[in-house]
Amino acid sequence: NRKNKIEVNAELSEPEAANTLFHEVGHACMWIGGLSAGDKPILDDTKEEQVVNIFSNMMLLRITLASYHG
Repeated sequence: NRKNKIEVNAELSEPEAANTLFHEVGHACMWIGGLSAGDKPILDDTKEEQVVNIFSNMMLLRITLASYHG
């Protein structure tokens, strides 16, 4: 029973919470785009995690850099 809901632990630090949110949004993008390992085996679970981790880390880096450059 899929709820399609992302929840982030309120006890995480702000960077951890942001990275978790980006990570889960990455999985959602993969699923919506038909690349999810769960529904369409274009990528296996390990490769999906690698792609999603890169996505979430780059999003967090971009936001961090933007905060320093205004």
